[in-house]
Amino acid sequence: MHMPKSMTGYVTGWCQEHGWTDLFIDHYQYWAFPPGAVMPLPIPPNVFQDFQSDTPQSFRYLYGVILLASGIAALGSYLQQSPMPLVIAFCISAMAVGLLDEPA
Repeated sequence: MHMPKSMTGYVTGWCQEHGWTDLFIDHYQYWAFPPGAVMPLPIPPNVFQDFQSDTPQSFRYLYGVILLASGIAALGSYLQQSPMPLVIAFCISAMAVGLLDEPA
């Protein structure tokens, strides 16, 4: 199965593979109709654990690098008494998050 970038995409794919239908989100919880059911049930928790374990390590490292660079930029900004290191860190972080974002 091709792994989408978002949790919703991953859960949608899981539902299609396992015959669950009419996926919806209510109160920050994913619900769907299992095969042959007349009532929706919450998506099993192990599906979300699988999503987290399937998340590429490069994404996790990229978030860590963004946080580290922002911390260094904050220190540099304080020591130089200039906002430019923070501005540069913000631009880099915005571009990195934009690359990780799911297309509309």
